[in-house]
Amino acid sequence: SNSFCTLLAPLGMAHYSRRDYWDTRYAEKGGDVVEMHLPWARMDADIVEAVRTAADVADGRILVPGCGTSRVPEDLHDALRQTEEFKRRPVIRIDCVDWSTTLITALKQRASKDETRRAGISY
Repeated sequence: SNSFCTLLAPLGMAHYSRRDYWDTRYAEKGGDVVEMHLPWARMDADIVEAVRTAADVADGRILVPGCGTSRVPEDLHDALRQTEEFKRRPVIRIDCVDWSTTLITALKQRASKDETRRAGISY
């Protein structure tokens, strides 16, 4: 949005608010994993505990907005499968969204090659 651009422009980061920037970036890099936050191993226990106890996941659905190329959705799925609450669920539904269609296409390709076939993750 314009307000987002206004906030980022003085920081020299206005390009981050443009979809064409992300489409170009993901077209060049494909679905290569880039973690723009802590590695999973440094945050897994905190995230799993928060998701496990959150009322919002009573139906087993989790939204990952701005998913980028992170493997956090896959790691989260695998970690939740180990908890008692989620072992009883037939499917853990994780919806990963991003505004770059180039990225989503790359993520779908990456998922199709994933031998673990995490059926509950969608892009």
